[in-house]
Amino acid sequence: YEIAQLLMDQGHTIARPHPVSCACLECSNARCYDLLKFSLSRINTYRGIASRAHLSLASEDAMLAAFQLSRELRRLARKEPEFKPEYIALESLSQDYSFELLGMCRNQSEVTAVLNDL
Repeated sequence: YEIAQLLMDQGHTIARPHPVSCACLECSNARCYDLLKFSLSRINTYRGIASRAHLSLASEDAMLAAFQLSRELRRLARKEPEFKPEYIALESLSQDYSFELLGMCRNQSEVTAVLNDL
C-alpha cells in the first residue's frame, strides 16, 4: 500500500488497456508482433488495477470502481476465452475487495457512507 501510494504521489498511474477489438496502430502492431505477449500484458495491467492498494488509492469511490472492474473483467472473460480463468480470478479478487470493505464497517451508518460515498 505504501509503495503504491508513493508511486501515485509522484504522478505514476496505471493506464487502462485499450478494448480487445481496438484497431489503433499501437494495438495492431502489438497483435501482429506477438499476440500472446500482448494478451499477457493486458492481464498483468488488470492485475495491477484489481489490486486492493490501487482500488483504494486511485478512485474516489472504491466500491463503485470495484463493481465496475468486476463487470469489465467478466466481459473480458467472455471475449478472451483462452484467458478466462485469469480474468475470472481477477473478477473474484475485485468482488472480494468489495465484500471485505463492507465487512470492515462497524455499523449501518458506515455501510451507508461506503455505499453512498459520503
